[in-house]
This record gives sequence, structure tokens and C-alpha cells, in this order.
Amino acid sequence: MSSYNLPAMSTLPALNSESQMRINALSSALQTMNATTLSACRNCDTLSRRSRHLDSLTSPASEASALLAQTSSNLTATSNVLKDAREKFDTVADCEPAVERLYWGAHELCKEVARHAERQGRGAVLPITMKRLIDGSDGARNNNEMLKAPLSEQDLYAGADAMEIVRDAHAYFSKRMDWKSTKDTLSDLERVHHLGVDAMGLLVIGHLTGAGAAVRRKVEGAPLVEDKDGKKKPAMRAANRAEEAAAQTRDRLQEALQNRDLMKTIGEYEEYLPLSTRVVRELRAIFECLGAMSTNGSGLVLSPLNKSFTIPPPEPILPPGGKIMRTEKVGSGHYTNLTMKPLKTGYPQLDSYGEARKSVAYASVDGYCRQLRNIRKKTMGSNPGNSSIVHHANVDSAARDAVRCIEHAMVVVSGEKSVYRCVVAPASSNTQDESKVVAPHYQRALGTSYSYVAASAVDRLLDLIEYTFLREAGCAGNLGSVTEASNNPGAAQSGPTGTGEIDMDIRAAASAAAAGLRIVDGVRMLGPSLSKLCELTNPCGIASA
Repeated sequence: MSSYNLPAMSTLPALNSESQMRINALSSALQTMNATTLSACRNCDTLSRRSRHLDSLTSPASEASALLAQTSSNLTATSNVLKDAREKFDTVADCEPAVERLYWGAHELCKEVARHAERQGRGAVLPITMKRLIDGSDGARNNNEMLKAPLSEQDLYAGADAMEIVRDAHAYFSKRMDWKSTKDTLSDLERVHHLGVDAMGLLVIGHLTGAGAAVRRKVEGAPLVEDKDGKKKPAMRAANRAEEAAAQTRDRLQEALQNRDLMKTIGEYEEYLPLSTRVVRELRAIFECLGAMSTNGSGLVLSPLNKSFTIPPPEPILPPGGKIMRTEKVGSGHYTNLTMKPLKTGYPQLDSYGEARKSVAYASVDGYCRQLRNIRKKTMGSNPGNSSIVHHANVDSAARDAVRCIEHAMVVVSGEKSVYRCVVAPASSNTQDESKVVAPHYQRALGTSYSYVAASAVDRLLDLIEYTFLREAGCAGNLGSVTEASNNPGAAQSGPTGTGEIDMDIRAAASAAAAGLRIVDGVRMLGPSLSKLCELTNPCGIASA
């Protein structure tokens, strides 16, 4: 018999009852879970339908919100454009008063300088622009006395800022040519800018003409200088050079050339900058304001030029020194008519500079020549005696004065070079800003304007030298025929007015020869240095000569 004992029969119904209860409980739980799952599925379907319905309701609102945000951004940009356009349209009304103030202030300044020159007897050498101000032929009329008040430095800076704003506004409207009012606005902007350019040109002429010559008389004294042997000795006073012999002049100039201090030795005047600090600041501001603009050859333009446009060269075109021919009568004060032609570089500020300083440089040399001639006439008139001796002394004095005029012309040209270096060159120099490139045409205009100034002094000097030899020395009886012969080589052989025969004795001929040799000697020693002073190694930044 097995040792395993089966449960009693009485306990089986109880076990079956407990299992059935558990099965029934599980079945009930399963049914409950099934019902809950079905309810959850129905709720999920309901939520899904409601979510889709809510999404269909919110999507148009989101799109509308995005459109509204884009519209707001567009409205902000449009508002900025309208505000900027309104400011540009108001440029003429905002900037014109400052420009008009600058113009009439410069107009009154030039008129005052011209009147002062007239009272001093220098009206004949004034620039044409200033002469028109005196006689009223410029056509400018203004009844507002407030605009005629003296200009301040801030008025100039306000006018320069207004010019910059006008240029920016012109560039703004040039890109929007499809606007209906663009054409009229551009016309008004060009009018205001043209008025500002004229104002700055007048101010340049007024300052540079009113400043006077760039030379001053040397302080009288006898400083110690070294001679050929290295010994210290008193230098010759400027007043004593009126009695200097030819040998003394030659020794003095030769010694100065050897010691490389020619500019300190020559002349009775010395180089001098006649401009005050304020005037220098104002002139530099003008050249910086107008120097960056383009030109079409006749004036400054606001619109950029086409690359195919060819700018005409500056006028007058000065030929090389060896090709210059006399066109004016001997003794007229001019050798050629090139310096009497108006300067046309295409840049009004350079034209104003050239016209103003040309008149000043010419007046300085011409006034010195006339002064020496008047002194010589008084001296010779008070020394009666042998006519041949008086004639010889007169010719020798004329030759000595011609050499003194050469020395004075060198000092004048050196002074004008200092004015150019101080006022014009810094505004066009690219040493401070390496990214700035000066246009080739502007460089040519710079060289032409300085040459125009230096040529006026040299032109007066050439006429004086020929006048001294032909008239003072008596080598030409008819100056008109000499001029005709210089212009027409065949004129000397065409009739009795030629220069073939001159009534001159041996003493007069010897005096004329000595005077000619003295002048040639002065030209030989001073001519190269004068030529060097007239040159520009770099128009944008002059190297020391």
C-alpha cells in the first residue's frame, strides 16, 4: 500500500466552491475591464473628434495671427520708409537757410575785401569775381540784413554739414526715379548744392585774397654768417643791396648756393604764412567738403558720371617752359596771355584758390618792380652830370634791380608753395587714410592750380627782364616792333619798323652788354632754384623743394 493519503471525500465540494468563486470573480473583473475599455475607446474617439474640431477652429486663427504679424512688420518698415522719405523731402527746407547764410556771409566778406583793396589802390589786380562784387554786375540781391552779418566758424561748419545732407538726399532720390516728385526734388537739391558751392568758392577767394602776400620784409639786422674761409662775418643788410655791385652779387649768390641756404640769403623779403589758425581751419574744411565730389569738367556734379564719360583737361594748358612765346607787348606787365585766361579745372574750390593767389602773387612781384623803378627814377633824377655816365649808372641800376626782382620772385613763389602746402595739400593727401584714392583728374587739377599761381609771378618777371634789356638798356627803339618780331620772325625784315638798326654809341652798347651779362649771371644762378620752386613732385603732398 502506498504511503500517500488522499483527501477525504467530504472536503472536495469545499475546494470546488472556492475555485468557482475565484473563476467567477475573474470573469466579473474581465467583464468590467472589457466594459471600461469600450468606454475608454468611445471617450478617445470623442476626444479625437473634438480635437479635430478644435484644430479646425484654431488653424485659421493661427494663420490670421501670422498674417497680422507680417502685416505689422510691413507697416513698421513702411512707416520707417515714409519717415525717412519725409526727412529727405524736407532736406531743402531744412538745409537751405544754413546754405543761404553761408553764401551771403561769404558775399559780404568778399565785398569788404574788394573795397579794402580798392582803397589801397590794388583794385586792378583783383580776381574777376571780386571786381563783379564791387560794380554789382554779379546780379546778387538780398534784402535780409540778418544774412549779411559777419560769418562765424560755426556758420561754415553748419553750411558744410548741410551740403553733406543735400548730397545724401540726392543719392537717396536718385535710386527712386519712379516716384512722381523725384524730378522736382532733385532739381531743388541741385539748386541748393550749387548755391553752397558758390558760397564756399567766394569764401575761399575772400580769405586767400584778403590774407595778402605770402612774404614779409626781413627784420633789419646784421646776423653773423660764415664766409668761404669759415669765418663769421656780418651779413649784408637788405637795404645795402640797392648799391651792390655785380661782383658782390655774384659772390653772395655763389656762397649761398655752396652753403645751401639760398632762400635765407636772397631778397629783402622772407617767406611768410599770412593765414590765421581759424582761416586755415575753415579753408581745410571747405577743401575736404568739396574735394571728394566728382566733376564733369565744368563744375561739381551730384550724380555719378558714366565710366565712358571723358573729363576734359584743366585749362589753361600751360606748355613747357621752352615752348612759351611772347604774346604781349614788352613792358605791358605780361609776357604771355596764358596767365590772363581764367582757370577752369572743374573744381570751383581750386579755381577760387588759383584766381585769388594768382592776383596776390602777381601784385607782390609787380608792386616790388614798380617800387624799385620809382626809387631808381628819383635817384637818377637827383644826380645831374655827364649824360653818358648817368646813362651807364641808370642801366647798371636797372640790371641790379632786375636781379633783385628775380630774388623777390623766388621768395614769392616759395611763399605761395607754403600756402598751397598748408591749405590745399592736406585735404587731398592720402597719407592719413590709405584707403582714400585721389582721382587722376583731381591730381591734374591740383597741379594746374598751383602752376597757375606760380606762372603769374614768373610771367611778370620775364616781362621785366626783357623790358630792362630792351628799354632800359636802349637795345630796342620800338617796343612794338620787337613784340611783332617775336610773334612773327619775318616781321623784322618786312619794313622799316624792324629791329635791324639801333642808334647806340660804344659807351651805351658797353653799358647794355654789361647789364645783359649781369642779368644773365643772375638767371644762371637763380633760375634752376626758381624752376624747382615752381615744380610739384606730388600734387597731393608736396615734397620739400
